[in-house]
Amino acid sequence: MLIELPKAEKGLFDKLTVSCMDIGFAKQCAEFLLKKGWHSQEWQRRGSVYFQQSVYTTSLIVSYTRPFTKTRGLPAIPADWLDFSPDEQRLHRALRHRHNTVYAHSDGSSYSFRPWKSDDFATILEQRPAHILSKDDAELFVRMSARLLKSLIAGAKPF
Repeated sequence: MLIELPKAEKGLFDKLTVSCMDIGFAKQCAEFLLKKGWHSQEWQRRGSVYFQQSVYTTSLIVSYTRPFTKTRGLPAIPADWLDFSPDEQRLHRALRHRHNTVYAHSDGSSYSFRPWKSDDFATILEQRPAHILSKDDAELFVRMSARLLKSLIAGAKPF
């Protein structure tokens, strides 16, 4: 039987359901980074490892931050449902900051490029952020996202 929810409850139900999908996907990305041991600088690994690490790290950060970004048509997650420890709060803020300065937007404070020339050689000196989630942060993220998912799933149940 299809359950009809009042408009306000339906909006929150939709927000929590899609948020669970996003956070669950981000959690899977963190678990895969841990499984593969992908927590390296670009120059530390050979072949396409850093590229693959970058893809999973980007997907994790974009998916995780989506539920905390203001949207049209859906309410915000109730703040009292976000019970983070101090370490989780640090990670949550860091992921949102990286989303806003590197992964969703190319913020000028995160990048620097300087042309350099010497005799017959010219290049560009680059300063750009690495696409890394440390092993410790990935492990913390998996625990944090599992607790967050439980809270959101409990709040999303309409019956």
